[in-house]
Amino acid sequence: MRMKKIFTSISLIFTLFSFAQISGVTDTLSKNKKILIGVCFSPDYCYRALKSDAIYSSYGISFRDQIEKPKFGYSIGIRGIYKASDLVELEMGILYTNKGYRSNYGNTYTPLPQIVPASSSSNALLAEQIIYNFYYLDIPVKVNFICGKGKIRFITGLGLVINALVLTTSRDDLTDMYGNSSQGTFNISTNFNKINLSPMISIGLENKLHGRMSLRAEPYFQYGVLPLLNTTVKENLWNAGLRISMLYHL
Repeated sequence: MRMKKIFTSISLIFTLFSFAQISGVTDTLSKNKKILIGVCFSPDYCYRALKSDAIYSSYGISFRDQIEKPKFGYSIGIRGIYKASDLVELEMGILYTNKGYRSNYGNTYTPLPQIVPASSSSNALLAEQIIYNFYYLDIPVKVNFICGKGKIRFITGLGLVINALVLTTSRDDLTDMYGNSSQGTFNISTNFNKINLSPMISIGLENKLHGRMSLRAEPYFQYGVLPLLNTTVKENLWNAGLRISMLYHL
């Protein structure tokens, strides 16, 4: 019984001590507001870069550059920021992103009226658009540099993003000679490289709102340094966007 009382007393003291320590750390962070957490979203402009050392591959690259165009994507996620000083921040986060590009095949087949009359049931393809979607989990690791001490501050950032490919799809939009259209989305089973690394640069503004909230708007650019496939023609994805973040200062 005596040992039980001693054990209970020690446990109570340890609990109170731990609570005091946690409270002290929380109070310190709250007072200094060194930690920021929040959510972010960005509409993105996405495309790819093609390059090859083989001379004959330049013809294929030239053809793809004619039919392939940028597409719009997005990113959404959470970010955490540690204020190392009034001038420097360390940042990490995790985002779900959509990147890629699109291909346009116009006038694939233009039938002559005397050969294919209007009453024909032929479904000759007239136009096709294929949108290639690459879905990634992005883990950015950044250093932000702060300028200004007022309500609105200027922010620049440099970092590296780890890209983990989770899904690849294509959406086909088809139109036949009679104006009939159809759509379909398909999973792509090509063995793309699952991991990529993307250097990143950003620049923007932070507006301190009421209480502990702040709003950031940061145009940014990132470029995948590793190719999608280990083939003769190297294909590297890149994207640029405007990242809007709502942050809470702990």
